[in-house]
Amino acid sequence: MSFFAVIGAQSEGGRDHGQVEHGGARTDRIDQGEQVGRRFQQGDRDIYHYIDETERHVEHMRQLMRALGPNREEIGDIMTRLHGLLKNNVRCSTDVLDTCVTTAIQNGALGAKLTGSGNGGCMFALVEKEHEEQVSLALQNLPVR
Repeated sequence: MSFFAVIGAQSEGGRDHGQVEHGGARTDRIDQGEQVGRRFQQGDRDIYHYIDETERHVEHMRQLMRALGPNREEIGDIMTRLHGLLKNNVRCSTDVLDTCVTTAIQNGALGAKLTGSGNGGCMFALVEKEHEEQVSLALQNLPVR
């Protein structure tokens, strides 16, 4: 049984496509890596928390994937937790991406997260075959392509 579907959620323009606000200052997406690097060098606790938690979650996911019959629900939960870390600690998500993640989960996805450098970009969802169409249709109602 196939249980993985990639569902793109790239925004169609506006704030989520080209620029993003951080604390009231507008910045280009291209600067995101530089900003995170500066925050790391300045000892930003949110970035250090993100790094520690991501390492822990990725190791846990590795263990799950090595197991016979991996626990898809737990893998989906880890994906969504990682999205939360990117949203809350790295602050590289957008309202549109967050809505896509929430919509995918509310419509049957086991988990979802942004991918790429954030601030626009794409998300993907872990979806069992029987929920692919429902998740895809729900995302079609959002301002994404």
